Amino acid sequence: MRKNIGTTVREIVGLNNITNPNLIYVGEVLKIDTTHDISVITSDKHETNHIIYTVQYGDTLSQIAQKYGVPIRCIVQLNHISNPNLIFAGERLRIDLN
Repeated sequence: MRKNIGTTVREIVGLNNITNPNLIYVGEVLKIDTTHDISVITSDKHETNHIIYTVQYGDTLSQIAQKYGVPIRCIVQLNHISNPNLIFAGERLRIDLN
């Protein structure tokens, strides 16, 4: 599943000092600068695409899950959240996009 994360190839190339934008490798970590809420997207050897989302003031898990099209329970399980009604601004959450 692909998600639009609000950036361009040119921005990714510049941010990551990529000399050949047609040549990236599985497992390579790419920096992504969007609206300052997504910090990293990676692809590992299992082709799992994920982001690290930094919780903003006022965010809820429901809003975050809807934004990325994933079930709340997946975010809760992946991040070992004991109380889904209690997340904090600045907290970093891994979200799988597959």
